Amino acid sequence: MATRTTLPFPRASWWFLALFAASVLAFWHPYVSRVAQVGELWVHLHTIGVVAWMALLIGQPLLIHRRKWPLHRTLGSLAYALVPYVAVTALLLAHSRFRALDPATFAIAAPNLYLPLIALVLFLICFAQAVHSRFMVATALPLIDPIMARFLYFYTPVADIGFVYPLIGYGFTDLILLLLIWRDRGERRARWVFPSLLALFVAAHLGRFTLAETDAWFSFATWFRDLPLT
Repeated sequence: MATRTTLPFPRASWWFLALFAASVLAFWHPYVSRVAQVGELWVHLHTIGVVAWMALLIGQPLLIHRRKWPLHRTLGSLAYALVPYVAVTALLLAHSRFRALDPATFAIAAPNLYLPLIALVLFLICFAQAVHSRFMVATALPLIDPIMARFLYFYTPVADIGFVYPLIGYGFTDLILLLLIWRDRGERRARWVFPSLLALFVAAHLGRFTLAETDAWFSFATWFRDLPLT
């Protein structure tokens, strides 16, 4: 993460903290309230990585604000180990989940493998460009869809039918990008970042309703499931 004397997003820590609180609420029933009963190793390992990443997003802006440069740089360096950890555990979690499905269930669920894989791709692209703080902010955006899906399932009467959940989760994510574009309307530098990200995210999101429904995707999902990973 780049060191700078002023923050382009001075309230970033509070927004990331709010996102973390939303994730705890969303995952309360399936995971947080019964963490000791969850027997899936990859769930625990991936959760550790995601929580550590969110803690980094929350803490780094505060360290910049308080001019704690050495600690800021040290934690920024740790990100280069943490990101591969998050990526590997995400892949292994997705693999273990889909490998456990019987053939009939897998035939129905295969399009949903697109959700964790494209979220991981978007996360890695944003991190790879994170020399710009706007890209670092954007690493949190792939978290919105899984949080929204679980919030809808556990706290609202909205049924998980067809494309309803990804439409809402993806739509909310893209709306946030639109708001960030509007926020940047007066900026002279890096004003291109959020429009570029919006184009990338929209294209990636559309893939769930197009690519993920094709025979080619089913063949890929079958290949992925049959890999000896978990």
